[in-house]
Amino acid sequence: MRRLRGQPGAAIVRLHSGDTSIYSAIAEQIDWCRRNDRDVEIVPGVTSMAAAAAAAGCALTVPGVAQTVVMTRLAKRTSASMPPAETLAGAAAAGGTLVLFLSIGHVRAIVTELVDGPAQMAPETPVVAAHRVSWPDERILHTTLGDLVTDVETAGFDAATILLIGPALASAAPPRHSHVYAAAYTTRFRDGAHSGTDG
Repeated sequence: MRRLRGQPGAAIVRLHSGDTSIYSAIAEQIDWCRRNDRDVEIVPGVTSMAAAAAAAGCALTVPGVAQTVVMTRLAKRTSASMPPAETLAGAAAAGGTLVLFLSIGHVRAIVTELVDGPAQMAPETPVVAAHRVSWPDERILHTTLGDLVTDVETAGFDAATILLIGPALASAAPPRHSHVYAAAYTTRFRDGAHSGTDG
């Protein structure tokens, strides 16, 4: 940082994997730039959540199944960063699709909390475990909460793994059609065909 302060006219590029708005140190870096009279421009990236859903070939929201996505992590060593009210049980209680970052090392605790805790999620609940997603060596695992521990341990997935959890990920489920794109749905761009049956 001392070297950068000594070059006030030099541009600084901070390359950050994924999306800088989620679980990054961007707030600290912006603060440093402002205190040192540096202009800041943030070029957004693609979050591993979106990359994982794309690689798995699934949607995080499905009409009539899930319209909410909750992103969180299981706090252990960094528990001081987690507000007391933000718990895994509370996140799961919202329903919808649960996205867990930085938590694969505590996969047993995750399954216990989600299945046996207040959320009472079924062991058959679909899970996508995405390891090193968007990298050339990415691996995508389709499993369930009941099989998650065994499957990720067998696969050897480490910290670079994100979990997508919820019924919207059920690959065998028939597709639910969007009400917004149904023929009978009127928008400001088109009049609905009221004789249509979709939606």
